[in-house]
Amino acid sequence: MFFDQHPRPAEVRFHDRIDEVPLTSLPRSQRALLRLAQVNLDIADHDWRFATTSLDHMVAAGVPFVDATLETVHRCQESYFAASRRLIRYRSARPAQPDIARA
Repeated sequence: MFFDQHPRPAEVRFHDRIDEVPLTSLPRSQRALLRLAQVNLDIADHDWRFATTSLDHMVAAGVPFVDATLETVHRCQESYFAASRRLIRYRSARPAQPDIARA
């Protein structure tokens, strides 16, 4: 969602698989970011199973829980980005729209 609203890289390339990325052509900092992203994607791709017994009991007892939606996540991101000096500097130093390329 962040890049839907605030795209800033000069160029974005998409690959079907992370091992298709030509790592040797990337600067060291981008390789490090890609490794971090790969770990996060591996975590997100895992089929997590959590015990929800206590939560189920609270919901059954009438405790209101609101599920996260794209809209609520977007609001949280916007609030965070608006208060982040680092992200404000980042956005101001980059073009509004990157070139998009499919590798």
